[in-house]
Amino acid sequence: MSDDPSFPPIPAVIKAMLQPFRELMHDHNPPAQKEGRRIEETFLKPFMRPDNEHLQAIGRVTTAWSVLERVLGMALSRLAMTPEFPALALTKDLNLDYQLKALRTLIALHRERYRIQVIPAEYLEILTNMIKEFDRLRHRRNSIVHTVWIGGAGDLHSLRSRPVTASVSIANPQESLSLEDITRAADAIQALADAMFIVVQCLPEVDEGPHVKSLAQQAIRLPQSEESERPDPDQSSQG
Repeated sequence: MSDDPSFPPIPAVIKAMLQPFRELMHDHNPPAQKEGRRIEETFLKPFMRPDNEHLQAIGRVTTAWSVLERVLGMALSRLAMTPEFPALALTKDLNLDYQLKALRTLIALHRERYRIQVIPAEYLEILTNMIKEFDRLRHRRNSIVHTVWIGGAGDLHSLRSRPVTASVSIANPQESLSLEDITRAADAIQALADAMFIVVQCLPEVDEGPHVKSLAQQAIRLPQSEESERPDPDQSSQG
């Protein structure tokens, strides 16, 4: 990687690809400041970007994952025996690790504390297996969605997101991704979302209306002060 002004400037994306192989200890002559340095208009040139088919498949992964996370929130609310809508205030902003941890805890509570009287054992077993599949798919989803991909009509090639040495880079080549790989990942995420949604519908749901009415009847009111208990003279005169 040369900074010799006699050579044309190296695009930023090419520099990023070559970074693992750069050795700085031999750069005894630091590059001089250049005047009129060219500013690149884009990191990836249009011909280096994924084509529309790949982008559409990546979009499927993203949207299917959003559905899966929403269904996970529904599962948490039903296992916690809480109305779904207000439960979103707690589950929506929790990261996935905490949501899955909460799901495991709730499954354990239903097995031991509630003695499987609320939710049948087979549903708890199915949800436990779904957590394992959730873990497997989220790594695949994160790789597909959060990686800078370079390619066109053929396979995509990843740009490393973290620094590695040259030896590690050679031993672990950059990941390649075909259109079929992305499509299979999207299909698997959608299948898990659909399967979990079916199970969630079989779990007991807390009806928010009667639930609120029951709680309102049990609410403890703060005692009113003497002044607040006195009749309002203006209202008395109007009567």
